Amino acid sequence: MTKIAVILCYFGKLPENFSLFAESCRRNATIDFLLFTDDTPTHLPENMHLHPTTFAALQRRVAGCFDFAITLHTPYKLCDYKPAYGEIFAPELSGYDFWGYGDMDLVFGDLRAYFTEDKLRKYDKFYAFGHLSLYRNTPENNAVYRQPVGMDYRKAFTTREIAVFDEINGISAKYKALGLPFYDRQDYADITKASDRLAITDVGITADNQLHPNYSEQIFYCDRGRVFRDAYCNGQWLTDEFVYIHISSRRLPLHIDPAADTYFIGKTGYEPKTRVTTRADIARYNALDPAADEKQRRHRQRLDLRRKIKKGFIRIKERICK
Repeated sequence: MTKIAVILCYFGKLPENFSLFAESCRRNATIDFLLFTDDTPTHLPENMHLHPTTFAALQRRVAGCFDFAITLHTPYKLCDYKPAYGEIFAPELSGYDFWGYGDMDLVFGDLRAYFTEDKLRKYDKFYAFGHLSLYRNTPENNAVYRQPVGMDYRKAFTTREIAVFDEINGISAKYKALGLPFYDRQDYADITKASDRLAITDVGITADNQLHPNYSEQIFYCDRGRVFRDAYCNGQWLTDEFVYIHISSRRLPLHIDPAADTYFIGKTGYEPKTRVTTRADIARYNALDPAADEKQRRHRQRLDLRRKIKKGFIRIKERICK
C-alpha cells in the first residue's frame, strides 16, 4: 500500500475540538499524521506522531532552507510555506510515497476511498486548497513551487502579507500552467463563511469540478469514519459522501463524545444522531434562515473589507521600505 503522511503544524493551545479531529485521524489508520506543536496533547491516536517543537525553532528550520531572508512572523504565515513542506520536512517524510498538509478545523472521512491506489499512480497533486492537499514525494515534485510560472515563491516568502501561496492562485495554478497531473474535483465539503447554516461554498468551484450543489433542506453527518450529507429535495431523500468537511471561522459546540460513531454536524454544533435523518432533524440542527444568512453575509463583507484594507497598508509599507 502507498505510504502517506499528512503534516500538521499548530502553535499555541490546540483547537477546542481537537479531540474530534484526532478521532477522525484515528479512523484513517493507514495514514500517518505528523503533528508539530508546542502544546502537549495526550491520548493521541497511534497513527498521529508528535514532534514537539517551538515556533522559534521552526522559524529557524524554514529559514535554513532558503538562500534569501524570508518572512515568517506569525504561525498563520506558515500557510504560504505549505507547498515547500516536502523539502522543509524532508527527514521526517523519508520513506513516504506521498505527503500532504491539512488544517484541524475539519473532520476527515474515509481518505483511502478517495486516495485510491489507481489515483495515486496517476496524479502528482491532489486538491487545490490548504485544508487538505497531497503531493507525490519526489525531489522533482517537491520543487514545483520553485518553478518560474505563476506566483513567485520568493515574493510569497518575503512579504508580510498572507499570499495564499498554498491554494488556487498559488501552487495549484503552477500545476495547471505546467500541465502536471493534478486531481482537482470537489470531493470535499468546504463550508461557506457567508451563511448562517452549514452550506458548501462556491469559492473555487467551476463547472468542471463541481459535484455537490446545496439544497434548501440539508444536514451533514459522520457515520463510522465517513462523512455524508442528507438532503430532502422535491419529495426525495438524497445522500452524498465527502472526503472531509471543513468548517472554518465557526466555533461549533461539541454535544457528543468525540469517539461517537455517528453524529450530526449542523449550525447548532456536533449533535447526537441515533436514527435515520428526518426533516425535523434538519429543521432542528441546520435550518435555512434567509434573514440570518443575510446578516452573516454582511458580517463577512465587513471582515473582508477590513482584510483588504490591512493588505493594502502592508503593500504600501513594503514599497516604502524598498
